[in-house]
Amino acid sequence: MNYIINKSLIREIREFIKYIILLLRQNISFYLLKQNTNIRLKSQTYSKDQKIIERDTIHICKSSSTTRSWISYFIETEPTKLLKKEFRLSSSTYIKMIRLIFPYGFRSLNELKVSINNIDLQKYCSTQPKNYIIKLNQSQIRYSRNVNHLDININAPIKSINIKSRGSTFTYQTIRSLENQKQRTVFIVLDAIDYLTFSKSEIYNNYLSLDNHLLTKAYSPSSVTGSSLPSLLTLQPFYTHLIGDYKEWFYSHNLECIPTNLSTLAELLISKSEYREAFTSFSKTMPFYSYYRGFSLYNNRCSGNNFSPSALDLFRINLIEQQNFYHSLNSFFIFIHDIGAHPPVYPIAEGIESEYNNINSYQYSANLSLSKVYSLIQQLRKDVNYNTTNIIITSDHTESKPGFSKNEFHLTPERTCVPIYFKPSQESIFDPSTLLNLKSISPAPSIHIISSIINKLYGINIQQTEYKINNISWLSSVYSYPRRNYIFTLGFDNINQNYICIRIQSSIILKRKIELNPLEINLYIITNSIFKPYHCTATFKKQIINDLRSYILKCRKEPFYPIKQKYYNFS
Repeated sequence: MNYIINKSLIREIREFIKYIILLLRQNISFYLLKQNTNIRLKSQTYSKDQKIIERDTIHICKSSSTTRSWISYFIETEPTKLLKKEFRLSSSTYIKMIRLIFPYGFRSLNELKVSINNIDLQKYCSTQPKNYIIKLNQSQIRYSRNVNHLDININAPIKSINIKSRGSTFTYQTIRSLENQKQRTVFIVLDAIDYLTFSKSEIYNNYLSLDNHLLTKAYSPSSVTGSSLPSLLTLQPFYTHLIGDYKEWFYSHNLECIPTNLSTLAELLISKSEYREAFTSFSKTMPFYSYYRGFSLYNNRCSGNNFSPSALDLFRINLIEQQNFYHSLNSFFIFIHDIGAHPPVYPIAEGIESEYNNINSYQYSANLSLSKVYSLIQQLRKDVNYNTTNIIITSDHTESKPGFSKNEFHLTPERTCVPIYFKPSQESIFDPSTLLNLKSISPAPSIHIISSIINKLYGINIQQTEYKINNISWLSSVYSYPRRNYIFTLGFDNINQNYICIRIQSSIILKRKIELNPLEINLYIITNSIFKPYHCTATFKKQIINDLRSYILKCRKEPFYPIKQKYYNFS
């Protein structure tokens, strides 16, 4: 007997109607954002805290009724059908490749002509000058897949480019050669993977551990992705950026974005890396929190209940489909935020106890995610040369157990204890085992260790906030949800070897009252994930308050505050 189960027409119509409503809401919202920007730019009446972003970006919607996806490209001109650009010939105009970007897809074109004229190589090598011409007609374009960009290899200084399309607009970005920069880095954030799960996994013990590497335990910047991710993208603690918005949706005028004067890691690496790309797979990693800044391409796929293809899958597919592109780069920085073992987990039912099944499903999902890491590494070995690539792996928080809700307090050591795995390239001049004096480090925030790694790899100076104040190491922070009236901060008392937690009012930070004395707090001691009021001496409590104030002031050396999306340039 054969059974054919057709997809439910009613369910498909419901999903389609929901998507059309979402599409209408976001289109109207983005239109109003654009109008608001044009009015504001004409009046020029915004405050100094409402700085307009200057870097040009194009966000392309790739969403469907089942998946919300966006691709964000850095662009060097507004979309056009005709581009003529002259270059002043110098060593700085040595172009590795030109990426043509098609907002409506490559197949939206009827004709494309590309002329890269007067490539003058005589000053730089013995090759004679030549012209570079591409002509594609409609039948040739229709023969191709409907991708959003086309990379043209140049590898020479150029004087001018002349591009003309018929049928649709295009824009472009140039990828310039940085011969003196050789670092290739893949930075992976596995959602909801804890240190113990990682360190005991088969993938780590049988494969990752065989390379010269560093593995250490650290504490995530927050217990939720909405606050951890901006810290991992800026390598700054929660109190510096104050991002943690779970109320506003991605098209909202009031969505909170990373302050424009707080640099992302990708922005810091613009002069250190030829190409910077991100792959993320979660609603709170969408580009509209300004996470795209500094990336040549920011690819977000909010997959909802779908486990794959996740961000790791998408990058591995890219490595296969564009292996010549990645192989040609002297340096790149790839950021990946993967679904990891974040619920919904992959269901595995064994035994008769539901709790066992829950644990088993989490472990299976975690191992599946780590298997994807291994598959990616195997692809790197084949296509890009794994030995010349730095690998950094961490997590943004640990397991979200069944029944978890961000509205219930959960800032515990168990929720924030994450791994940091670092495998340097063979070209690195330092041994990861001597990278940090781990014996002298008490419990530490993950961003402190990762920024040390990045500083050494790229010779930059990411300012690291001092987290150990007297005897307290301040590790992680989170808002109280849903109203965000309070901020909880996790600390470790190095004298008494206790985890403590402090609750303060958010308004103290947002209204710049942190220096007020006395500072009203609630103090807890944590034992086995249970919070109890900490009945300590008045002297000790005063010392803790002073240490927390000192830590927050160090995080707030610059008055960074989240900027509303409506103040970004959507012209």
